[in-house]
This record gives sequence, structure tokens and C-alpha cells, in this order.
Amino acid sequence: MASELYFFAASERSEKCGLGGFPHEQLFKTEGSAKERRAFFDHIFYNSDVSGKDINLIFRGEGTMQGTALSCEYVLQNARKIIETVDYCFMMTYGEFGQINARLVQHLKPEQDLIVWLGTSNKSRKIDDIYRNNKITLAFQDNEKQAYVTIFGTGFVNTDIETRQKYWHEDWLPLFPNGPETEDYVLVKFIPSHLEIMDLSLGILSQYPVISALKIKKLESGWRIAGGNKLGVRS
Repeated sequence: MASELYFFAASERSEKCGLGGFPHEQLFKTEGSAKERRAFFDHIFYNSDVSGKDINLIFRGEGTMQGTALSCEYVLQNARKIIETVDYCFMMTYGEFGQINARLVQHLKPEQDLIVWLGTSNKSRKIDDIYRNNKITLAFQDNEKQAYVTIFGTGFVNTDIETRQKYWHEDWLPLFPNGPETEDYVLVKFIPSHLEIMDLSLGILSQYPVISALKIKKLESGWRIAGGNKLGVRS
């Protein structure tokens, strides 16, 4: 038997006042099978123009699903904010014997498409790891927001002097006394392929079938929410 579905988009998260009590800007009503209702639900969460607003989905006689509408652009915007807010991240590389080597590093602000530059010594273990296997993972945590972003991608070592001068941080001067011209100062250019993000303050996460980070992939056509994510679902 077909169920009626109602969609409410609240103006602010703080306006939520219980089941079915959302002050709403938009109201949709549809009927269909469970599969069709799920497709409609995914469409709202993946493609809606109400990103960042609370939604309340009521299946008459079949329970309620609640969450926050999320578009890929909205998620990427908040991923960038986390990376820009924190000063350090964990950089993970493949070690000589297959183990994962992790260390805390200071990164520069992300560029377009979340490309991240990092400065280091040409004699460091991370550089040896990258020359051997340039698959890298960067993890950023914002404790105040209860949020983190993990980015997976590829690293490239850059020794060009003009590029080193461009991508330099004054905090690194004690490590490289001659600044970016220091002989063993090199750069790692990190190019992402996909990321995972969880931001409890904004409801950016996947809750189906279990609570987990939201996954986004970078395709030739741009960033896309990865298949299999069920965004912000809570029964």
C-alpha cells in the first residue's frame, strides 16, 4: 500500500520543535513504493537546494526519518573550513616494510580542489616513503566542532626554488634557518582523490546502516558524493 511522504525544510536547526513540528519553507507530498520513496529521499539529500537545513520525512504508518539536507558543494565547503581552521594534520604514508607511518605536520591553506602543500626536509622519512609509494592520507581534526576530515590522494615532491619560495611558512624558520632557500627544504604537493568527513555540529555524516563518515569522490566531472551513503538518516 502506497504511503504519503511529507518533506519539511526548516530555516534553522534551532527551530526544530519535535516530530512534524518544523516551521517549513517547502512542502512535498508523494506516493510510491518503498524503493521509490528511498529514491526520492536520496534525491532530496543529494541534490536539494536546502543544504544545511533540517528536514523531517514522515512516512504515514511507517515511521519517520530526520536529518540535514546535504549537497556535495555544502559538504566540500565545510571540509575546506575544517582544513583551514586547524594548524596541523596527521600525514600517513606507506613505510619500507608495508607499515603505515604517521606524523603530525603543519600544512598550508588548501588550494582549489583541496590541493594541499606541505614543507619538509628532503632527508625526512616521509620523503623516502613518498619516493617508494606516493599514496598519502591526511587527517584533520577540529576538536571544538567535533569534526574531522580525512583526505586520500597522491603526493609529489617538488624541489623548484621558486615554488619553495611561494609555499613557505614563517613557523618553519627554526627548522630551515635560511628560509625557503635552505638546501634540504622541499615541498610535498598533495592531490586528493577522495575524502571522508564527519561534522557532528552540522550533522554532516552518514547514519545508514551505521553512523560513519560521509564519503566524497573526485571525478573528472568534479566532486560527487560516493554511492552507498545514506545521509543524515535517523529512524
